Amino acid sequence: MITFQSIHPHSTLVEENEFYRLYYNADAPYMYDYNCMYLKYQPTLEEFKLIEKIQLEFHEDMGLEHVKFYWPQDTGFSQPVLDYFIEQDYGVQLLELYAVHPRDFMGRNPHPDVQFEFVSEDSLSDFKQISYLQDLDIGKSFTDQKQSLYDLKFEDPFIRQIIAYLDNEPVGGVDIIENKGTVEIDNLFVNKDRQHQGIATALQLFVMKQAGDRTVILVADGEDTPKDMYTKQNYIYLGFQAGAQKEL
Repeated sequence: MITFQSIHPHSTLVEENEFYRLYYNADAPYMYDYNCMYLKYQPTLEEFKLIEKIQLEFHEDMGLEHVKFYWPQDTGFSQPVLDYFIEQDYGVQLLELYAVHPRDFMGRNPHPDVQFEFVSEDSLSDFKQISYLQDLDIGKSFTDQKQSLYDLKFEDPFIRQIIAYLDNEPVGGVDIIENKGTVEIDNLFVNKDRQHQGIATALQLFVMKQAGDRTVILVADGEDTPKDMYTKQNYIYLGFQAGAQKEL
């Protein structure tokens, strides 16, 4: 069964009990999703405050500048907890899990001239360069820090980076994380000046060929428009996960 726990955590599980799982990545402290806590149940407000204190103390000890929590799949926040988030200036988010078998993927009008390759030592600089331009939307400080993450992913045996070229220019990319029964799409992007040209579809078709008989999965922002593209491409919605974060 495919759930949010099928998604690669990009970090180390440092503590688990009947209430939560705590993840930490010392190499990427600026990545909130890599340094967070996954709750296993719906807590009362008082219980959440205790859990919040545990993560806060751990993150302060590790020099992290945020706290982040994910609720169990398909479980929304209780009203008291949501009111607390508003009072304490938390930001909230909604993630959605999608899956498609490669034979069911409906990719319309892929760009016919896009070329693909798995990132090598020779093309890593191209991949980092176009990723830098993509990440700038979040902020320059974050973007500068994140450049080292692409080097770490390049060395990660679980992750394969794919770069797309058009007219000998890098135009997009994606990470895939391969498991026995699934291939996870992560960080799919296309240069702004090349969007709406069928490049993202062509990238996904390349991933579908790599997947073979395995199910392709991905997580989309529930508030973002790309999730509509996935639905049109025949991805199936599998559930949601609510999250909350705050900078310290």
